[in-house]
Amino acid sequence: MTNYRDEPIKRSNNTIIQWFGLDQFEPERAVSSNFVSSKTLFIIRLPLVLYSFVVLWIDIIWSIKTDQFRHFFAYFTDLTFIGLNAYLVTTQYHHAKYLWFTSSSSQRPNSFLDQAPVLNYLYVYLYHTIIVFNIQTPVVFWALLAQERLFNAHLSPIDFWISISLHAVTLFILVVEVIFNRMKVQRSMIFLVYGTVVFYMFLTFIIFAVEQWWVYSFLDWSVGPSAIIWYVAISLFIVICFFFQMGLHKARDIVANYIHGSTTVFTEKDRPDSAVVLQQTNFEPLASTIGGGSRITFGENNAEPSKASSIYY
Repeated sequence: MTNYRDEPIKRSNNTIIQWFGLDQFEPERAVSSNFVSSKTLFIIRLPLVLYSFVVLWIDIIWSIKTDQFRHFFAYFTDLTFIGLNAYLVTTQYHHAKYLWFTSSSSQRPNSFLDQAPVLNYLYVYLYHTIIVFNIQTPVVFWALLAQERLFNAHLSPIDFWISISLHAVTLFILVVEVIFNRMKVQRSMIFLVYGTVVFYMFLTFIIFAVEQWWVYSFLDWSVGPSAIIWYVAISLFIVICFFFQMGLHKARDIVANYIHGSTTVFTEKDRPDSAVVLQQTNFEPLASTIGGGSRITFGENNAEPSKASSIYY
């Protein structure tokens, strides 16, 4: 039986924070799963965190060695990968604190709840960017840049491995993360995510003004008005990726409801002292002894009736 308190962070008095839903974050969703125990989720994440961390630093060191580091922070791929690493490492840190530095009888994500609110807001923003950009980056690369920068680039083995890691493995990591966590997507965050991409596009103009060099060939205005098509297409694709992720998160929760058969959810007004049981179930299909013991129980379902119906986000 899995019991989730889903205690939200302290609500903000700032209207902007409220509008974006940054203060609706329930930290336990980041360190728990609908399908496996929290310990199993930690184990699943561990090799992904280590792999991405190693790739990032090898990429940095190799860029320095090959005199390419001056453009390292100009590439959207590198910035996206840094964001993914920041999310994975931060989440794994809080996950470890949740598992081993709180009482098992009253587990509470204290490291999230007790830190400065702005750090939680940044975490929510970071999550929304990585789930969108790590779809957009691989798709754009394989559709527009792979021929030029991979297949015809005569890369060294290490450059080839780094490129595959940044443009293919990242998508795998993202899919695993989204499937196994319980995070929610806030619709209003589309504006911050889209704004981030617009800001980056302005950055590419600054880089061109300084160095007379376009970061990506499809952004080159010298090809004429047709360049506008690429800017518009990428902008629309960002929006598509965002709402695709909303649908994926919703589908994940629907599948979880179907598998478990019974889920108790409380609305905000039903929350007793902001500490509620979100989910009670007798079956977790991927839980195992490596994740903290068998999660299969029989004849135990103490969920109380609720006015709400299903997992919400």
